[in-house]
Amino acid sequence: KLIQASNDTVKIFEADTWDKASEELKGHEAKILSLAFNSNETELFSGDEKGNICVWDFTKLKLLQKFKGDAGFINCLAVNREGSIISGSSTIRVWKKACQMQQKKKKYFILILLECIQR
Repeated sequence: KLIQASNDTVKIFEADTWDKASEELKGHEAKILSLAFNSNETELFSGDEKGNICVWDFTKLKLLQKFKGDAGFINCLAVNREGSIISGSSTIRVWKKACQMQQKKKKYFILILLECIQR
């Protein structure tokens, strides 16, 4: 699959037929500037020019969480193996997952409560 940030939409193309998007993820209200996957490529993260970060379930193509990451642009995103999000604009921020719970043998990560470490 090929992933493209196109204005306020994430477009997903099949590698063999990438003339037309097979799926679109909508949740931003501003131009998307950065994309990143988690280490096992099940979650996609997108950052926009208004400082918002969206977390997508890439297997189900659904929005999991949207939060304000910064007052400015989210120019770059990275996700480490533990799932912490590193965002960059005029400030580098590390967003740690604050809570993890088990329910019916499935792991759910709650990104509503985030701890921000400003460096």
